[in-house]
Amino acid sequence: MPDIRDYEPLFGRWTVGKRLGAGGFGDVYEIYREELGITQRAAVKRISIPGERLEEDPRILERVKTEIKTMLNMKGANHIVGIEEFAVENWKRDNGRDILIRMELLTSLASVIKKEVMQINEVIKLGCQICKMLEICEKNDIIHRDIKPANLFVSQYGDYKLGDFGIARTLEDGKASTFIGTKEFLAPEVFKMPNYDLRADIYSLGIMLYYLLNNNKMPFESEDGEKYISMRIDGEALPPLNNVPDWLSRIVLKACSYRPEDRYKSPSEMREALEAGGKAAVPNHISEIIESRSTFSTEFSGITAAPKIGGAIDFGGRRWRVLDAQNGKALLLSEKIIEKRKYNEQYTNITWADCALRGYLNGEFYNTFGSRDKALIAETKITTEDNPWFGAKGGNAANDRIFLLSIEESAQYFGDSGQLKNRPGVSSIKDRYNSARIATDEAGRASWWWLRSPGCHSRNAAFVSTDGFLNVSGIIADSASGGVRPALWLNL
Repeated sequence: MPDIRDYEPLFGRWTVGKRLGAGGFGDVYEIYREELGITQRAAVKRISIPGERLEEDPRILERVKTEIKTMLNMKGANHIVGIEEFAVENWKRDNGRDILIRMELLTSLASVIKKEVMQINEVIKLGCQICKMLEICEKNDIIHRDIKPANLFVSQYGDYKLGDFGIARTLEDGKASTFIGTKEFLAPEVFKMPNYDLRADIYSLGIMLYYLLNNNKMPFESEDGEKYISMRIDGEALPPLNNVPDWLSRIVLKACSYRPEDRYKSPSEMREALEAGGKAAVPNHISEIIESRSTFSTEFSGITAAPKIGGAIDFGGRRWRVLDAQNGKALLLSEKIIEKRKYNEQYTNITWADCALRGYLNGEFYNTFGSRDKALIAETKITTEDNPWFGAKGGNAANDRIFLLSIEESAQYFGDSGQLKNRPGVSSIKDRYNSARIATDEAGRASWWWLRSPGCHSRNAAFVSTDGFLNVSGIIADSASGGVRPALWLNL
């Protein structure tokens, strides 16, 4: 098999860069070219077909031609990977061929979810955009037949695109035939029936959404071996999703119905359900903002569930716990430890009003929110009390949009631990509410997290331990391993 660099410059002007991975039955490489001092980057898919394989199975070449033709016919469509040009290179020693397809350079969704679990609002956005992709396929009488994270890509602007049409089939008399695709995401009828239609793609989309909303786990995945696949294919009812809004769980389960006639009849019907569900789940004032936009899920990051004390909502691309609601505002605390940072850069007397972590949260972190989300975050006067055990000063009040909880707030909002105040010699609060204060990072690892209150002296800051204890004596403020759980007041 020739080296792809033997064909340089590709398409007369492109140089081969690093290998990005495999797609369909070909490898994908980054390619680049330079003109006028400007570097342009793209991707090339190389499909290698040895001569002996062509002789054994001439359909291989037809599948390649199908992919190229399909993508050319849909060139310019939103949410479909764009193909720019293609070329055929003949092998010198064999009758084999290399087909080179130049496409836009994107990031694989599979690589994204290896690093982190997607937020609920982002999964809703993804679902809506895939439905739009399938609407385009429907207009072209095409069944994709292989919807999965490895065949979805993310643009630099955060939009999702469907690629790899190598096994797509054109509908004939409203039906497609033959078993092909990735079995983890395939509809039951693809395994059992000679004919199936576009609703098989709706099922695959539903299973993929289930996977993304279930911490990247398939339904029944705890079963041994591949039993979880056979349980699904044999019609075992999928368990409802946990920790997601009920309306979203119902939509996903409907898309994953065993019988095709029980699913959504079309991708547009499923998209409308996702958009309507997301819109209905937010407070009225946000609904009014959404009404002026074309869709909720794809253009507004906002809130995906009405605030309820003790519950959780998605806002600004993160999951938040609702601790309180009063005077038209809700107090939110990040459900996860977002990162680890020092409370302050130097080991010196410090208070919340002057520490480095406050500057970061109200600067760099605050700027990760979009303009519409920023408009909902209330600027609040934050007062930090003196440490009631050791007398260390809390310092001046500060006007913040993002802040940390204090010792008092951590005792109040996770259960009434206030009766433990002013006990001489106490360095940490240990009570029945400890488990509610335990927090994990995005990888699921438990960690301690900073409070804004001073510790036993002004060079220490209080914290919540890995076990959920309130450590009121604190730890040195320049410790680099402290977890950060930002809090904010949200205008309702």
